[in-house]
Amino acid sequence: MKVGSKVTVLVIDPQQAYHWIEVQGHVIEIRDEEHGAREHINSLSKKYTGNPVYQAYTNRSTLDRRMYVIEPDQTHGQ
Repeated sequence: MKVGSKVTVLVIDPQQAYHWIEVQGHVIEIRDEEHGAREHINSLSKKYTGNPVYQAYTNRSTLDRRMYVIEPDQTHGQ
């Protein structure tokens, strides 16, 4: 994926399948390990699990994490 790529993100509420949101947009920035991707996943880990460092669910010792920043063009939901 590269900057300018079109993307769609669909999130469905697992408790109520008729509640959902769809975001259509395009990638405006790609951040790697050295430019905020690691800090972002660590902040999410702290918020949702209490662990300050994200623990990956994989046996790979090194991950080349990428974070894609999306600018929304349209949103839909119910």
